[in-house]
Amino acid sequence: MLRTVCITVATVLMGSIVPALAAVEERNPPNDYAVWVFLGFCALIVVAQVATLARTGPHKRSREMDKAAEHSEAH
Repeated sequence: MLRTVCITVATVLMGSIVPALAAVEERNPPNDYAVWVFLGFCALIVVAQVATLARTGPHKRSREMDKAAEHSEAH
């Protein structure tokens, strides 16, 4: 009986000490490469959209919109 009590007390003490020891260790900051890759892809999408917008020009887009409007009114 005494042996069982000692083992139980030792187990409870060791179980409560391990988290305290783990909290004392110095932690490394998380790796930010995933964030930078995500932001890079977002920037790539934005640049592609702006490049397409700049290449077509405002006059060509307005003519295409007018044609689309006329086409939808005809049907």
